[in-house]
Amino acid sequence: MENFLFALNTVLPFLLYIAFGYGVRMSGLADEDFMKRLNKVIFQAFFPILMFNNLYSIPEGMTLNLRLVAVAIISVLLLQAVLLAVVPRLVKENERRGVIIQAIYRSNFVLFGIPLATSVFGEEGTLLATMMVAIVIPVYNITAVVILELFRGGKVPVFVLIKNILKNPMIRGALMGFIFHMLGIKLPVSVEGPIKQFANLTTPLALFVLGGTLHFNAIGGNLKYVVPSMTVKMVILPAVILAWNVLFTLKCTRLRLRRRPMRWRRTWAATASWRDSLSC
Repeated sequence: MENFLFALNTVLPFLLYIAFGYGVRMSGLADEDFMKRLNKVIFQAFFPILMFNNLYSIPEGMTLNLRLVAVAIISVLLLQAVLLAVVPRLVKENERRGVIIQAIYRSNFVLFGIPLATSVFGEEGTLLATMMVAIVIPVYNITAVVILELFRGGKVPVFVLIKNILKNPMIRGALMGFIFHMLGIKLPVSVEGPIKQFANLTTPLALFVLGGTLHFNAIGGNLKYVVPSMTVKMVILPAVILAWNVLFTLKCTRLRLRRRPMRWRRTWAATASWRDSLSC
């Protein structure tokens, strides 16, 4: 029961934000056009601030576990290789194959991964998750272009791959935060405060918009694709990847589980034990 309540307290805030957004749209207080414009603002403006703030706030001397990076990248590439071999055998429509492959392997790391890491592992998990986002998103972007063009029969210019990475607002925000951190550039307190406040707003606002753009009636016509894809994505893959990470990575990082509800307003910090755990 304790584990169930802990899981409920971790996930319930996500559901409440999404349900609130859905309720606001259904009540007529905001239409879908407003939600779409707000979604663009969040992606172009708020997410870069979130990435910048988390990387800018990394404590001095903290380094990323290279084993964790290797496991993450290899996991994504192996999964894509398996999907490229299996999905075309199961899906007859060529134009759907690339979309289904992406639906299975791609995750909304920033929207769900960072706040979940914060909720489960505290501020320590936030820092690690943010650094991993800056690595995983470019891998996602590069392979997404390759996979889509593969099933369209087109070519994949290197210029397009580089452009897709550099034009991603989250990557730009992460790069700026990393540059400020590496160069030791410190912003005035009067500037840091608003940046942190905007970063704190990002996840609740993004989940609100996600709920405001949900259309359950659109699922009915695609159940034969949605159910298998989501079963693999939400059940099979987590079990396999978790086992892989426990074997090669998580036992090294030794993150401490935080049995407490999610709180969005935080000042990101890392303990000495966290820095030590990254050096193994």
